Amino acid sequence: MVDVDLDQGYYDRGIVARRDAHDHVEDITDILAGIEDEADKLLVDLLEIPTAPKVIDLRLVPTQCARLPLSPTACRPSIAMI
Repeated sequence: MVDVDLDQGYYDRGIVARRDAHDHVEDITDILAGIEDEADKLLVDLLEIPTAPKVIDLRLVPTQCARLPLSPTACRPSIAMI
């Protein structure tokens, strides 16, 4: 067995390192609570999507764009409810 003599500075540096680490993680609970609150709000918003009013679809109607020759109004977007 090897006997190692450690100076007081070894212990002092360890104590300082533990205090610094404690100070850095002290806010973690508050940060995680804030993230949880935001996630809950997003979940509520996502759950409301199926009950949201239908959106307007501005796709081009293929039959209008297939006309030849194309006129300036041939490919106007149509408004359709989904």
